[in-house]
Amino acid sequence: LSVRFERQSRSALEIAEFLKEHSRILEVRYPGLKDDESHSIASKLFEKNLYGGVVTFKVKDGKEGAIRVLKKVNIIKPAPSLGGVESLLTYPVISAAKLIAPEDRERLGITEDVLRLSVGLEDVEDLKEDLDQALQ
Repeated sequence: LSVRFERQSRSALEIAEFLKEHSRILEVRYPGLKDDESHSIASKLFEKNLYGGVVTFKVKDGKEGAIRVLKKVNIIKPAPSLGGVESLLTYPVISAAKLIAPEDRERLGITEDVLRLSVGLEDVEDLKEDLDQALQ
């Protein structure tokens, strides 16, 4: 588990940095990014600068953009939940629909343009290429 967590954390940080610079991305949330609002507290909580394997990001074109990415990824698999050795991409607005009141979703950052990526053990360059082609 420790080897898996380290690999996923390092890949997630690299993917978060990649997405942050991508022209089709509006916002990236990952506590490993130095300018993330959770970075200072996460740095105190997590050892070895390993911040986990989940990256949240907003795509341009709202719901249509998010759905397009979900349909176009090849290596990364669209899924209803997170947490595996393979990279999984979720659309939180759907999974939250029955659990969270509509008026609370936006306050929690669950909007139609948000996707959540659980980074697996695949080669990070392959994952970045997959995201890039899906975002184009």
